[in-house]
Amino acid sequence: MNRSYVVPPEEPAVAPEVPSFYEQIKAAAGPEGLPPGFSLRRLPAEGEEPRLRFADGARDGIAMYHTSVTPGDCAPLYEVLGLISGGALAAEERLEAFFIPEGPAMLPLIDGLQNWLTDHREEIDPGMLYRFSVKTLAESRNPEAVKFALSLLELLQPTQESRELVSTLALSDEFTLFCLYVIRGWEDGNEELFRLAGLVHGWGRIFLVHELEADTPEIRRWLLTEGWDNHILSAYSARLCAQRGGLDALLAQEALTPEDFAAASGLVAALLDEGPVRNISVMEDGKELLEAYLRHAGGMARTEEQRQTAEAVRRWLQAAP
Repeated sequence: MNRSYVVPPEEPAVAPEVPSFYEQIKAAAGPEGLPPGFSLRRLPAEGEEPRLRFADGARDGIAMYHTSVTPGDCAPLYEVLGLISGGALAAEERLEAFFIPEGPAMLPLIDGLQNWLTDHREEIDPGMLYRFSVKTLAESRNPEAVKFALSLLELLQPTQESRELVSTLALSDEFTLFCLYVIRGWEDGNEELFRLAGLVHGWGRIFLVHELEADTPEIRRWLLTEGWDNHILSAYSARLCAQRGGLDALLAQEALTPEDFAAASGLVAALLDEGPVRNISVMEDGKELLEAYLRHAGGMARTEEQRQTAEAVRRWLQAAP
């Protein structure tokens, strides 16, 4: 079964004591991020039968990589923004009513929402937006409402309070994408994105690698050795890691250490996988990279997996025009 699409079906019964997403993440997180198998506990709708659901982050990931994200109708959210700005208690209720289970997703709405806010900045109280956003991040159990709040924070100045909330929520693959939109605006944004990239391993890592700037030797090295290695499918990040990490320079060396060869083998295998996205076939230096890899493979002790990678490279080169 493809683990990108489903999570274990153990869903708790509806109970008021179920903590917010932020509280769940904060309680479960350790020095190495969230434990393997962690998934947000979503409250099923009234009368809804327990069933398989998207894995955390998969709904947005599939939309980004496999569909065309068509802008949605933001008009109902404009009313919510007005209620928030005016301090109306109905704002939270209206937001929950809009983001019903299996209903609208925030991803197609983010640009329209932010454009409207920019055009109506004189009419909206930024302090009220901030207070509503941090309250939603801390207390909500509605994933799209959390993403709505993150979309607002992207336009506001960060505070110590909002930074802690965003960096904690980013540890969940479900929220990493919207958190990185906020974080990349911080003064130390790329540094924080790199830190988080080492702590998430699913869709969150795929999203982070896409945005991460390879502006230090440490980041470039990580992209080559680990950035492509995720729990979904390495092919999603392979080309970016090879190009930004400098796979060409690595393979141009006279000799590789066993560790470097192992990393190159994993990355090359991912480049050859073009099921979800195009990789090696659209790289201008793709043929040269594979030929350089084979030169190293001929003189290295290889595992069975690495031997299979070398054979796949030979087949690709033989079939290449």
